[in-house]
Amino acid sequence: MKYLTSLWNSTLIRHFTGQTFWIAVLYTVISLVALPLSLWVASSNMGNVENMTDFENNMVQTLMQVNLFIGIIFAVTLAIFTMNFKNSESISDFIHSLPVRRGSILSVVYIVGILLMTLPVIFISIILMFERYVLVFDLSFGEIFFWMIYTIITMIITYILAVFTGFFTNKLFIHLQLIVILFFLPLAMWTAMVSTASMIYDGVAVYSSVRGDDLLSPIINNTFPIFAISQNFDNFSLVKSVVWAAVGIVIIAISYFLYMQRRNEYVNSNFTYSSVRYVLSVIITILGMLILGSVLGYVLPGNDVVKVISFVLGWVGSYIIMEMLFQSTAKINIKLKTVIISAISAVIFMGVFYAGWNSYTSYVPAAEDVDSVMVYSSDAGSSYTNFEKQEIMNDDYLTNDDREFINDTVEAHQFAAESSIEEEIPGYYRTFDVAYKMNDGSMVYRSFNHYPDSDEALQALEQLDSIQNLRTTDLILNIEEHEWMTNIMLSSFAGDTVYINGEDDMNRFTNDYKSTYQNSADGSLELTNLASQNLFNMEIEYHHAGNQREYIYGNGNLYNSAVIETVSEEMPLSEFLAIDEAEEVYEYEVINSDVFYYDFKNSSMEEFNSTYDLKLLEPDEKEDIEEEIDAGNLSTDSGRVIIFSNPYHYLDDASNDSSVQYTHFIIGVE
Repeated sequence: MKYLTSLWNSTLIRHFTGQTFWIAVLYTVISLVALPLSLWVASSNMGNVENMTDFENNMVQTLMQVNLFIGIIFAVTLAIFTMNFKNSESISDFIHSLPVRRGSILSVVYIVGILLMTLPVIFISIILMFERYVLVFDLSFGEIFFWMIYTIITMIITYILAVFTGFFTNKLFIHLQLIVILFFLPLAMWTAMVSTASMIYDGVAVYSSVRGDDLLSPIINNTFPIFAISQNFDNFSLVKSVVWAAVGIVIIAISYFLYMQRRNEYVNSNFTYSSVRYVLSVIITILGMLILGSVLGYVLPGNDVVKVISFVLGWVGSYIIMEMLFQSTAKINIKLKTVIISAISAVIFMGVFYAGWNSYTSYVPAAEDVDSVMVYSSDAGSSYTNFEKQEIMNDDYLTNDDREFINDTVEAHQFAAESSIEEEIPGYYRTFDVAYKMNDGSMVYRSFNHYPDSDEALQALEQLDSIQNLRTTDLILNIEEHEWMTNIMLSSFAGDTVYINGEDDMNRFTNDYKSTYQNSADGSLELTNLASQNLFNMEIEYHHAGNQREYIYGNGNLYNSAVIETVSEEMPLSEFLAIDEAEEVYEYEVINSDVFYYDFKNSSMEEFNSTYDLKLLEPDEKEDIEEEIDAGNLSTDSGRVIIFSNPYHYLDDASNDSSVQYTHFIIGVE
């Protein structure tokens, strides 16, 4: 008499191995090409690469991440074909008729799958161990070992999750759908909600202009396949890895429970549990309603009635598509019960959706609860980088804790939250982005694409344009740690760049820049702001942990003597600013600066010139001005300004570039 486990290592293993062996062979071949062969080819072609370390780190990381991505796809494919036995009535009957315990069948599924994933990775790792000795760059034993262990664990977790979804369906195609749903439904749902809210409401900070954070990052950074690939070398999180490993163990336990309880071993039903189908039907229909409704909302812009109609049509379309995918039949069988459940759920969801986002966009924090604030406003002229690098920048970078400035920001935010205007010119936006750091350490972000056109609102915005706020965005003034830096770059809008490298030169430049700022008067804020930001910006290159090259972009003061001297040593200042290429160069003595700079920002050149009767310089006068500029005679105190046309401006560049500040540049001279 045969024991219950007598066929455990023969028939079952032969069946499951035979189903998936060639898939494993294909994965091994692809991995050989994607990693060892690619590394060898790259090594053979690296003779002329200057920054060997940076190139090596980026290349090795990219290739290993690509290989991990291929491994995740392989794990999903392996799970689908391994679990396909339950989708065929004859095969299912055969396997369950064997004298093998039910739990042993699932054990063989896991054992065969894990072996077919582990052996190729170990094989590739052994090749890399020998190959590292013939590569022109360093590939350490630790890097290879970490990649091997991390790849195996990630693929096993992916395989476990993919096998788990197979217990809820009896169709291979629907099994694939459920795997995608399991991995990406939270991300897709949240992205659709945020995108829809940004269309309906003004104030939703999808992507923050004042900092790298946004509403999508928390979900993206915690979606398993995405963060698993990204943290292979970058920002490895032990906590996330442990959590997902624990999830895998729990899923294995649940899988055994479901399989032991499973009695539906026939292929006459797409879903094993009808309740799962109803839940997924509701969620995916709502997801489709948001996506299709948003698309129709953009295509058919209009009032609230049009938006409601768009979402109703979106719900109808997504429900039909969902039924087509889930039923997988030639004729769709619409069930009244499913329609009613889906419709009621959609109505409830949209009610909560509208109430929640309305509360989000109308919220304005109390000024006394704000510790510091960061602002970007196209009307105020302030500009903030998306980066906050604590390694070399001080804690005050991009933040302003002045109480008067905070009060002005809250007032401007209140105007933006309470009223907005429709686009007068398609594509023209008057943006107002704000980020609050609250007293409890939390962050509040809001982003308004349209700003109310009123005197009070404009005054509130202009109050944000202060010299103290301008200082917070200055890249050099906020440098704290020099040891990480490898380059400081001074760039003009024309594309000319002056590099400052070497520890002594960078330290000397930053010290001179800071001392000049501390010893000089504030000067004309409007001119400093307009001229510096339109013509000139700064960039810092630094090497972070793992020797990764990164950059910080920010503002700088063109009139700082350290900038003038550094640029002048490399090229004529007029060439750096592209004045020598300008077709029109004007000169003017500013009297009423407030009105002058306001008109400069809000008038076309034709209107501006007719109002102020600018003096158009002749060729010889233009040469004299260029000589003055080349001599470093820039100043914001004299009231004498030079306005010159942008040689790279084209009328079709954008729809909001008709004002003088886009078509022309302005600088002050002594």
